[in-house]
Amino acid sequence: MIGLQQARLLTEQKRVADELDQGVAQRTAELAAANEVLRKEVAERRRAEEALAASERNLRLIVDGIPGLVTLLTPAGEVELVNLQLVEYCGRTSEE
Repeated sequence: MIGLQQARLLTEQKRVADELDQGVAQRTAELAAANEVLRKEVAERRRAEEALAASERNLRLIVDGIPGLVTLLTPAGEVELVNLQLVEYCGRTSEE
């Protein structure tokens, strides 16, 4: 009788262990897929940031190449961008 109970207990323990192993394997696969999605999003964000920085550099080159005094204001009237000619003309930095 004890041997039969032990066999049933071992069978039940094996079933529970197998279910846990399956759950862990499934969750691990889900996490791996989520990590891959995040890696792709990070790479895309990095590419977008690099493209934005390149665009800003190009804008700066264009604005600084204009042979005149140039400033760009926000709708609130705050200075957003000035060209080198205006900085030199005023004798102050763009922050000032």
